[in-house]
Amino acid sequence: MPLTVATWNVNSVRKRLDQVARFAHATAIDVLCLQETKVVNDLFPVDALTEAGFPYQAIAGMKGYNGVAILSRRPLTEVRVEPWCGRDDCRHIHAQVETGTGPVEVHSLYVPAATTRTQRPIRNSPISSPFSTNSPPFWPGARRAISPWF
Repeated sequence: MPLTVATWNVNSVRKRLDQVARFAHATAIDVLCLQETKVVNDLFPVDALTEAGFPYQAIAGMKGYNGVAILSRRPLTEVRVEPWCGRDDCRHIHAQVETGTGPVEVHSLYVPAATTRTQRPIRNSPISSPFSTNSPPFWPGARRAISPWF
C-alpha cells in the first residue's frame, strides 16, 4: 500500500486551520508534516484536525515560534521529539507510520536559515535516525539552509 506524504511550513497552524482542513479534504495524502506551528501543545487544534481527517497526531509545540507536527490518517507509533543542537526548541519530531508492509519513519523538521555566528551549528548539524535500519526514514521539512546532510 503506497504512503503519500506532504510537508507544509504552515506559519501558524491556528491561523491556517481552514486552509489545512481544505487541503486535507481535497487530497488523499496519508501524512501531513507541519513546520512553524507556533502554538503550545495544549492549544494545538487537535479536534479540528481530527475532524479534517487526521486522527493520529504527533505534536511538539511552543509559543510564538517554531513547532512541528505530524498529522496522519494512519496510526503513529514510536513518537519522539528530538533536541536540535542541544536546544529544546521544537524543531524536530518523528514517528513511525504503519504502511501495511511495515513501518516507515517520518520526520517533521524545521531548519531555518542561520543568520548569525551562534546559529551556524544548527545549520550544520548532522541528522541521524534513532530508529533501527529496518524502518526506512523519510525526511520532509522546511529547510532554508543547504547542508551536506540533506
